[in-house]
Amino acid sequence: MPTKRRFRDTVTILIGIALFVGIIGIGWLPRSCPLLRQWLASCPATQVANAPLTPQQVLDAKYPSQVIDKEYADFQVNSQANRATTEVKFEYKADLTKQVAQLGLRVGSTLQYVALVTHPLLVNLNWPRYSITEPNETMYQRTQTYDTSASLKANLPPASQLAVDTEIANSWGLQASQYQPLETLTSLDGINYIVTTYTPQSTDGDWHFYDQTFDATSAFVDQNNQIDWRLYLPNVATDSQPFRMTTVHVDYKKVS
Repeated sequence: MPTKRRFRDTVTILIGIALFVGIIGIGWLPRSCPLLRQWLASCPATQVANAPLTPQQVLDAKYPSQVIDKEYADFQVNSQANRATTEVKFEYKADLTKQVAQLGLRVGSTLQYVALVTHPLLVNLNWPRYSITEPNETMYQRTQTYDTSASLKANLPPASQLAVDTEIANSWGLQASQYQPLETLTSLDGINYIVTTYTPQSTDGDWHFYDQTFDATSAFVDQNNQIDWRLYLPNVATDSQPFRMTTVHVDYKKVS
């Protein structure tokens, strides 16, 4: 009996040692997640040690960002006395074939949209583009009819042919019967003229650089000397690709 007991003890010890060595070894194996390790402890969702980064991972690492998964992304910035030339900059990554984005600013007790950041119909628009001298205003035409947006404003085309964004409609004082709202359009069929605050942006791979200057003189400044801004993403809930955005930089420039 003592011999059998010693034999069983020896076997138990050997099995214990084998399990211990196996567990330690499994922890160092360059595998995604072995079955035994899943059973013993949860597998961390980390990259295998020393595995090279993919080109996309290298690119994304250049732009630390967060996922915006709600329609409204609000942020506050410190105010300064001189806000006539306020520069807003950030980088973003999204499915631009689906995503619409608008930038807004609190004026008094209401939010006022100041720019169309992106729109699926404008990203790859191949109409001739005419730069306009007015800040944050661009006019597109299928064929050149107007020399300036001012001449278009003075002699509006039929409403069925004209698309403008909310910001232009407000600044021009247009009635709803005078244009097609650009933000809600899904096709440019029948549209011959577009006036918008959207401007094409430089890119780095699938990252886009937004950089625009506004007159924020009328912005509401709260008791903590803060100004409220908002990014509006009406399609974010139905977009399978997340909208990623870096930190927003707001700079006030003095004009000599």
